[in-house]
Formats: sequence, C-alpha cells, structure tokens
Amino acid sequence: MMPQAADPATGSPVIPEPRRVSSWAFKVVQTVIVDRPPATVFAYRAELAKTPEWHRGVVSASLESMDPIAIGSRCTELRKGAGDSTEDWELEVTDYEPTVLLSIVNRCDEWEVSELHQFANYGPATRYTVTADVTGSPVPGGAYQKALVQSLLQLKWALEGVPSHR
Repeated sequence: MMPQAADPATGSPVIPEPRRVSSWAFKVVQTVIVDRPPATVFAYRAELAKTPEWHRGVVSASLESMDPIAIGSRCTELRKGAGDSTEDWELEVTDYEPTVLLSIVNRCDEWEVSELHQFANYGPATRYTVTADVTGSPVPGGAYQKALVQSLLQLKWALEGVPSHR
C-alpha cells in the first residue's frame, strides 16, 4: 500500500482532487449551399423532431409541446455519446424569424452550444450558415467543426434527395 501524502504545514493527509476532464470554448462558423429555396430549408431545419432523420448523432428528439415552433419552444434530444453511451440534450429556441433565422441553445451538463442558423437566397438555392458558440465542450473545436460539416451535408442531402451513406 502506498503511503498517503501529507500537507507539510499541518501534517494532515492530502486527498487528491478528482481528475478534471478538459473542456474547450470556441466559435465555429460553417456554410453550405442547399439546392432548395430558403423557405424549404428553414422549415426542415426548424422541425426539431425531424433532426434524427439527417443528424447522425441524434438518436431521438421529442418536443415539449405540439405547438408550432416559436421562441421558447423546447425539445429533448437523445444523442450518441462516447463509445456506446448516450447523452440527454435540452434545446430551447431563442430566436425565430421564418425563412431567415433560427437560434437554438443546446445544453448537456456543462456543455452549452448557442447556434445561430441563417438562411439566405443564393440564386434559386439557399446559403445556410450556422454559427456555433460553444462552451464547456469535452471535444476540441476541430472535432466539433468536422461533426458540424457532416451534419450539414446530411441535411443538404436529405433535402436534395441524395443518398447519404449514413
């Protein structure tokens, strides 16, 4: 048995603090062009219960209310975590302007993601930009951005009818 360390000033045993998992804070901006009009892209993204159709990491999504999505709407998502684990995420719509913007705050324990989704005409298509302010993330910014790109491509392909290799 290893001897326990003692505080040199008091002689009291020193109890080590639990290891803390690193957490990151960062901002990510990503844009995708979707070959559909902004109203179509916005409507699909705003249907929070349909997120599992296109987002690989979301297992299920349930709305707190059957009312139309609006500021204050809440949703709970069950997402894939590390290994075989899952995570419960609480989402709240914080801004909503049909066909133009959608803001959602996502929370899971100490991890918070504030997303701003912007939809703009790009000829007959949509320029869809997501800005994510992330705090308390257990994954670094590069890994988060890679996952964001993958999910945006899945959304794009779902709307355009392209097979997605899920």
